[in-house]
Amino acid sequence: MQKISLIGFMGSGKSTVGKILASKIGYDFIDTDEEIVKAYKPIADIFDEVGNVGFRNIERKILRQFLPEDRQMVIATGGGIVTLMSNFRLLKEQTFMIHLITDPEIIFERIFNDLSRSERIRAGKSLEFIRIVNEEREFLHSQAHLRVENNTTAEDCANKIAEHLTNIYKNDIIRV
Repeated sequence: MQKISLIGFMGSGKSTVGKILASKIGYDFIDTDEEIVKAYKPIADIFDEVGNVGFRNIERKILRQFLPEDRQMVIATGGGIVTLMSNFRLLKEQTFMIHLITDPEIIFERIFNDLSRSERIRAGKSLEFIRIVNEEREFLHSQAHLRVENNTTAEDCANKIAEHLTNIYKNDIIRV
């Protein structure tokens, strides 16, 4: 297995779990949001300028940049990346896609306690909004290769994933 992608709502822990998981299994770590900021500008500015669809197209460019690389990596994606079907297909077909399931209350708390997130990104994210968007994306999220609850710590979640992957893909992951 060359590539693992993490999907889920903003604040579900994709970046934090992804870094820990990559370290545990000896893979490189890529965060699509970080790569977008490096290559373009802050995400809130991109949304202001080109909207949701424009941003999702930029995400696709970043995916197409990293997916062909011949290296093992864990990819933390943006929360809405799966809403553009071409992005969803790329992740589903070219990665082992893992959906991090996180209770809306926990997501809400993480988003509003994380001051590194832009105020524009946090604005309008009510608990009800999170529940509605999670329900709308459930059909896509349910098609992940693996679904893992992430309602405790990122370390616990990464451990659960690493253990599962080790049991399935022993020869692909364990390095001595």
